[in-house]
Order: sequence, then structure tokens, then C-alpha cells
Amino acid sequence: MKKTHIAIVIPVYNEEYNINNAFFQIGQGIRKFPKNKFTIIAVDDASSDNSYREMIKASHKYKLTLKIQKNLNNVETAQSTKIGFQKALSLKADYALKMDADRDFPQKQVIEQLTPYIFKSKNFLRNKLIIGIRKIDKTTQMTPYEKTRKNQIDAALKKYLCLENYGPASAGTQLYPIKLLKKILEHSLVINYKKKWGLDVLLALLFKKLNYKLIIVPILNGEYNPKRRNYIKVKNQYNEFESIIMQVLDSNLVYHKKLIK
Repeated sequence: MKKTHIAIVIPVYNEEYNINNAFFQIGQGIRKFPKNKFTIIAVDDASSDNSYREMIKASHKYKLTLKIQKNLNNVETAQSTKIGFQKALSLKADYALKMDADRDFPQKQVIEQLTPYIFKSKNFLRNKLIIGIRKIDKTTQMTPYEKTRKNQIDAALKKYLCLENYGPASAGTQLYPIKLLKKILEHSLVINYKKKWGLDVLLALLFKKLNYKLIIVPILNGEYNPKRRNYIKVKNQYNEFESIIMQVLDSNLVYHKKLIK
């Protein structure tokens, strides 16, 4: 009987000190699914540290199947993720599970909580996208500014896409049926998307706009450090979320008049 092949797609840039932990957790997670085939597709985005060496070392240490795509130049997270997805397609995987190498999401928990949806019933995921949402304590892990921007985004998503409980800044891991992923990667908005990050959000909102179902799965917080998210980074990130929503809605609304009120 053919094993279900799950490609774990990880964009990597200067994650030398996180790789061992990430690969260890992945190894622990996939042990619970011995009847399936897992391949890690790591896209090294021209890292300037020892990420490449650490990935080779950790894959041997934890006996993981690893394919590394090494970018000659830094193309940022969104483009690296697309490269990883294309590799998953070329390997003829059945599903692509996208996650990050950092410690924001516990990789073991992601595998344990998202993978079982594959086996719920035949064709259960035929028209669904599974999204892991990091649970954040708004009182200690968000500034007042970010809480305001998040509430605005939440209101717009609910009003225009009937989408609730989806936090764009916290949705860093997704499980894609490979046929749906192939279809969405051919969408013009995805092909032409050149921003640094935000691809996860674009894909999710396009799925929703095209009437596919999104299943939101809460993921316990990893070692998320809010100090990494200064005012400028948060502002730029939420501005990009706004831009993505506008593109998906194909709307001429002026955002601050506003799409969000």
C-alpha cells in the first residue's frame, strides 16, 4: 500500500541556532505517524551563518529525510516558500505542511495536531485548508498599537470574507492538499506576489475567496518573543495585511476611509 507522502516545507534564513531544536521536534512529531512518508524540504535563502551545515547534521542525527534547496541570492521568505512548494509538487507529495524553523511554533505540536486531519475520512481535505494559529496573550504579547491594528483586520475579515478567529500575524503554519496548492500557486496574485512576507496570508484568503473551507487549529505558543516585533515591523506587517485583503477583494475602497471602521 502506498504511503501518504507529506512534504514539510521550511524557509530558512540564518537559523543556525534553531535548526537542531526544529529538526528534533519534527522527528518527535513524525514518530506518531510511522505509516506515512515525511520529507523535509528546507529552502536555505542564502544564509550567511551555518544553517546549511546544521541542517545536514541534524537530519543525520534524527534520521530525517531532507531535501535542501539553496538559493544563490537572498529572495526573502515568501519567494523561498514558493520555491519549497514547487519542490513538493515535483516530488509528487500528497500534502505540503508549511512551518518555520524558529521557536514561535512548537513543530512537534504542529505535526501532531494538523496531520490527523489527513486521515479523518476519504477526501476529507479535498476542499479544505488546515491552518495552525498561534495562541497569543493580548495582554502581555501585544502592544496597544498592535491590538488596535489586529482588531481592525479581524473586523475587515469578518465583514468582507466571513472569516473569524484568523490572526494573520499568528498563522505561520498550514497543511495544504497538494492538488489545491498547485491550483492556488497558479493564481495570478500568487505568481506576481513579490513582497518579503505575507504569502501565507494571501494563500489563506484566496482559498476563502474561492469558497474553500478553512479549518483553524489553535497551537500553543512556543518561545515567542514580542520584543522582536518593534513598532516599525508591526506597522509594516499590518500595512501589508491590509494590502493583501484589498488585492483579494479586488476592491477600489480607500482603506483608511475605510474598509476597516
